[in-house]
Amino acid sequence: MQKRPDLILLDTELLKIDGYEVAQVISNIESLEKMTIIFLCAETNRVFRKRAFEVGGGSFYIAPLDLERLDLILGHFLF
Repeated sequence: MQKRPDLILLDTELLKIDGYEVAQVISNIESLEKMTIIFLCAETNRVFRKRAFEVGGGSFYIAPLDLERLDLILGHFLF
């Protein structure tokens, strides 16, 4: 909350709550509502992608994500 990042990489599969729930919480925090959320997911099903965008995701990528691709993604959203 204090750092207010410009972008967050968010896995859809977390331990206690899923990434979709985290995104919904973030989108309800006024100071973070404009932060870009990039979802990472091991699933290729369209339902997962659709849900990611419904909860405010700016993009969706299939995990695992290699460092070269991560560099391209960050460059696209941050610069």
